[in-house]
Amino acid sequence: MRRKQPGDVPVSAAASEADLAQLSIAITAGEDLGPLVRCVFTCRCPEPLLASLWAAARNRETEIEELCRAHFHDFICAIDNLRSLADADALKGSLSGSHAVLLSFAALLLASLESFLVARGLAGNLSSALASSRRRVRLLVLANRANAHLQGGNHNLYLALRAVPLTATSPSAPPHPPPHGAQPRPPHPCPRRHPRRECSGAAAAVVLLQSRRMEEKMGRWDWHVGRERRREDMEQLSSSCWRSIEYKKIAKCDKKLLQTRSR
Repeated sequence: MRRKQPGDVPVSAAASEADLAQLSIAITAGEDLGPLVRCVFTCRCPEPLLASLWAAARNRETEIEELCRAHFHDFICAIDNLRSLADADALKGSLSGSHAVLLSFAALLLASLESFLVARGLAGNLSSALASSRRRVRLLVLANRANAHLQGGNHNLYLALRAVPLTATSPSAPPHPPPHGAQPRPPHPCPRRHPRRECSGAAAAVVLLQSRRMEEKMGRWDWHVGRERRREDMEQLSSSCWRSIEYKKIAKCDKKLLQTRSR
């Protein structure tokens, strides 16, 4: 005997609405349907039960579809959030790895930076020491030159006078200013007084004449600068030097230099 398919029995003839509602309540409550199914198959009329089950399944599918349509965008957003969380976990792992690598390289860079700072400080100290040594050597050369002119006699006293200001204005000190309250060191007065004391009268005029001729030979004579320098030198000499014969020689030499410059 051929078994009838569940679709062959109409739903209206299979079960009433009360039976369908009762069956839906039992399924929703999660009750055991085993005794009911055994009872139906014992009575040999399973078609109404199968029709009721099919109707309940269709109703539940309809509810699920409506729920999915209502919360479709929320579901898509939830899926996107889950994917973002998965990407965030992967990014967190890659960031932790990159952070570890960065720390390993940063330790080497910090060590190199520390050694560079130490080397730069040492180089700065050496540079300042070399500059100070150069200034000291220059000052010693000027002092030796002034001493040599002083030991040469009255004929080199003017050159000694010209060398002493160079030693006084030579940058023998570091460029930074002196500490607060420190008194400025006066220029060297002793080498200045000695040539001025020894250089007087006609001897001073001879010294000035020799210095003018030496500057003319070296090509470093400027009339305006020489005139100012001559005025300063003559103010330091005695009044008798102005009327001396040697002063006339100096004036004649200056006039000759002026004519040469005008040509």
